[in-house]
Amino acid sequence: MKPPRTKTSPLVWCRFYTAIFALMGFAGLIPVTIAADQPRWQNSTLKGSPDPALPYRIKPAYGKLKFDRPVIIEPVPGTNQMVVVELTGNLVAFEDRDDVSTTSIIGDLRQVNKQTSAVYGLAFHPDFVKNRLVYICYVVGGQLPDGTKVSEFKMTSDNPPRLVVDSHRELINWKGGGHNGGALAFGPDKMLYITTGDATGPSPPDTDRTGQDVSDLPSSLLRIDVNTRTGKLQYGIPGDNPFVGMDNVRPEIWAYGFRNPWKLSFDTRRGDLWLGDVGWELWELIHRVERGGNYGWAAMEGRQPVFKGISTGPSPISPPTIDHPHSEAASITGGYVYYGKQLPELNGAYVYGDFQTGLMWAAWWDGVKISRHERIAETGLRLVSFGLDHAGELLLMEHERSNQLFRLEKLPPAALAATSAFPDKLSKTGLFKDLASLSPNAGVRKYEINAPNWADGATSVRHMAIPPGADGVIEGKTSLLKLGEGAVLAKTVLLKVPGRAEPRRMETQIMLKDQGAWATYSYVWNEAQTDADLAPAQGASVMVDQADSDHGGQNYRLRYRVSARAECVLCHNPWAESGASVYGRQSASPLALLAGQLDHPDPKKHAAYGELVAWATGREVAIKPPDPARTFVAANDDSASADRRVRTWLHVNCSQCHAFNAGGAATIVLDESARTDQMNALNARPQQGDLGLGADSAIVKPGHPEKSVLFARIAKYGPGHMPRLGSRDTDPDGARHIYAWIKALGSVPAAPPANSPETDQIAASLAVLVRSPLPEQSEISAAIDRLMQTPSGALALAGADLVGLSPQVKKLVASKIGPATRPEIREFLERFLPRSSRIERLGDGFSPDEVLSLSGDATRGADLFFTNSGPNCVSCHAVGGKGRQVGPDLDGIGKKYDRTTLLKHLVEPSWAIEPQYRLHNVATKDGRVFSGIRQAMPDGRVKVADAMADTILQPDEVESSQPSVLSLMPAGILRDLTAEQAADLLAYLASLNKPAK
Repeated sequence: MKPPRTKTSPLVWCRFYTAIFALMGFAGLIPVTIAADQPRWQNSTLKGSPDPALPYRIKPAYGKLKFDRPVIIEPVPGTNQMVVVELTGNLVAFEDRDDVSTTSIIGDLRQVNKQTSAVYGLAFHPDFVKNRLVYICYVVGGQLPDGTKVSEFKMTSDNPPRLVVDSHRELINWKGGGHNGGALAFGPDKMLYITTGDATGPSPPDTDRTGQDVSDLPSSLLRIDVNTRTGKLQYGIPGDNPFVGMDNVRPEIWAYGFRNPWKLSFDTRRGDLWLGDVGWELWELIHRVERGGNYGWAAMEGRQPVFKGISTGPSPISPPTIDHPHSEAASITGGYVYYGKQLPELNGAYVYGDFQTGLMWAAWWDGVKISRHERIAETGLRLVSFGLDHAGELLLMEHERSNQLFRLEKLPPAALAATSAFPDKLSKTGLFKDLASLSPNAGVRKYEINAPNWADGATSVRHMAIPPGADGVIEGKTSLLKLGEGAVLAKTVLLKVPGRAEPRRMETQIMLKDQGAWATYSYVWNEAQTDADLAPAQGASVMVDQADSDHGGQNYRLRYRVSARAECVLCHNPWAESGASVYGRQSASPLALLAGQLDHPDPKKHAAYGELVAWATGREVAIKPPDPARTFVAANDDSASADRRVRTWLHVNCSQCHAFNAGGAATIVLDESARTDQMNALNARPQQGDLGLGADSAIVKPGHPEKSVLFARIAKYGPGHMPRLGSRDTDPDGARHIYAWIKALGSVPAAPPANSPETDQIAASLAVLVRSPLPEQSEISAAIDRLMQTPSGALALAGADLVGLSPQVKKLVASKIGPATRPEIREFLERFLPRSSRIERLGDGFSPDEVLSLSGDATRGADLFFTNSGPNCVSCHAVGGKGRQVGPDLDGIGKKYDRTTLLKHLVEPSWAIEPQYRLHNVATKDGRVFSGIRQAMPDGRVKVADAMADTILQPDEVESSQPSVLSLMPAGILRDLTAEQAADLLAYLASLNKPAK
């Protein structure tokens, strides 16, 4: 049947064809199969990695043994036995020799309590050989207020020893729930240390607000004395615990502010206490825990704010010793400081890993800071726990898959030296037979998607390459196309450039399926457009001419940013698509292989989808009819409903980060299939700041886009703009539809009234600007002035421009934006300015090469240094006697350090700190806490100096003084500067090559 040559909506045709097929009785499948005639890609050179191999690999330990979801392994003191604890309660013993083939069940916690659902910790008493005491943490029931328990047991003197169930004595308990903690370890002081989590689920975070509440036990590291009793307690409270005697603080607490501390251990030589803490949305954390330490949760997730403005505990928040973004770790597992003999290169290193990615790291602590930190292995394991055998050799434990134990071994020198001959140019990859036309080789196929992500106006050409044996499969409700080993997805990014008839190719982004995981690479096209070079791991920048079509077509220079490989994984993360997770390597995920992106109700596009699936899967296929309710649509597709365009835009541009574990801190649901009332956004308070929109703002405020943080982040420029990567400009189509969508939500009957004097004034001012005919210019000017008084008014003005303002109004708004305009106002209004007048801020994660490539102007840099509106260096540093002397004087700093080192100090303030300028947290006996540079005065008093003031304390006022690994100079001081401003500041510091006289 041939459709008539009229402009009928594709959705109408879809319904028509679906009805015909249903009448034909084909159960929802198109009644044709498409012959599989598909060559495979024989030319691939994309194998392995351009990066050197990691130095260690895994090998089985006790290879004949398997367990049922193991979680703990410990050597039994005084014996040759090891004991493994299985999640459901069994204690399993075996001899510590690699050829062991038999095990013995020596205890079952379900005999203690039939409701035992998990066991999380086990520690033998330091005098176990004499007293036979062992301590076990286990969970009973569900959300019981006393559901997590630590009990003392006796064990027999047999070999292996057996648990005496009747000897059970419960010591301490706290709330059961999602995050129990439950790790146990005796310290060098023979005290028992116990971790507790926040006892809630993953999201929303810390619903009990216990992280900073020290009046209860959760979210803490406890320290108790099992050899004594205090009052009616079944244990003793050590008198030197940090909060003993303090009102409304549990005296068992040694440290607090943990989310879900998973495994702790002590350095057997130095005594340092190491702990892994499973993070929330952005970071995985390792802490070297100190007495009385506050590690932030849930005010902070590592260095990232979570709940701003909440009351914190009695001690200052300390940063993590090590943190990992979710691009490389998602569920950290604490390890051990290694002193064994088999791996001498790791001597003294704290070795730990990640449950989700299987990656492992080693870190060396020099007594003040981490002096060396290396990724050492990609294990491919779900690393649930580490342990040491009787010889002190490291053991790795996998949970659920192999349920086995492993060891590390050094990779042979030949394997380390044999790095892959990874192609350094796009022409060498075998993807294209002709780069000039991007003509693909056999087995490589061009394809299209329905709704590309917003990339500041760039467009893309996509190719899919399938080598022999990499045939795909269609899986799940979303009909996800999953490809096999060696498959490649290539996206060539194009930008229109003045003076060129054809768009300029900027980069070709590659996703390679290698060893079961997707890896990301970019090839940067040269100016002549003849080839593209492999970009370095840290990314690259390319300067390119652009025409400002909104402001007379004037040319401007754009710094096009090629993302670092680690940045690519922030969006292409393993949690972004259903079924896309691959563990064992740093894994990315394709984002556009769903049927909603590839299929379409238009008959020609639907037929093209069927051909693509037949080719990709290598078999005849029966294709389901397209689903208009699930088809992705572009923001400028006028045939689709406004709601569908909005939901697609949010899915394509935002949902990959706002998925659990994927990095987006707001717990909102932006999947295209979620109903509006399931988004967790309507009238929800923003967790990451309101951008100045006020206390009455929400993530989505029905009827009020000017009070909606979701719209604000999409519409603004500068810090906090979303999408976070690949975009600095506002998508006019997407933002316009989201603005209108939020406006329309105000008519929903269930929407609460949200008008206020401010919103009424904003509405009245906007009405002036859209009146027809326009009023006198003085009235227009006054309305604009009123709107520019608040961020909400400025956001409303930006929204009105997206819908459409007259050139006269737009020009008048632009004339009012100047250096004195408050940043939080200007960031919503930069769209009114010509491109050459907009601020191109460095933001987070910029490449230092961008700054180092610019010469900079020292005179302008001096102005930045001494002004309070810039990075405010003068508040802590002096030059030539001018400035506040908190940190070191900077006279002669340019002689001491070269430009590269100076920039490193600016970007990573905590990288290297001279001892006399180390930040100290000073606590007084009356409960006050000061953070700053600590100095002893000649008369014995103590001065604590920060950027604002000096605090003078008498010696008898000071209770404790703890050095921090964090610099007083804040991180990110360059993020809101342009690259040119950062280069100017660097030039000024480099010019300070003579000491002051």
